[in-house]
Amino acid sequence: LKLPDAGSQVIERALLADFEQLKRDGLISSMRPKENAKEWSERRDEAGKVMEKHIRELLPPEALNHPMLEHQEGILMELSEDELNFLDDEHKATPQQ
Repeated sequence: LKLPDAGSQVIERALLADFEQLKRDGLISSMRPKENAKEWSERRDEAGKVMEKHIRELLPPEALNHPMLEHQEGILMELSEDELNFLDDEHKATPQQ
């Protein structure tokens, strides 16, 4: 977004606070329940809209035209239940020493 350092720090703090709230609310991807996943996805999508609103309120007007903000999926990328299930089933790499 080519923001000045002070602007970047304000955005970073807002994002971190919103992500911490996602964790407290159980809305990060690794916390997605096997049951009632649709309800969880709806709550996550709503949280994503709140996050995006926070960011847009902090950005200078010229930054609002950035391609990153033009995606229809929103800041948390709304994923279908099938897509989320696929991600859950994906095998994770085994950490190496």
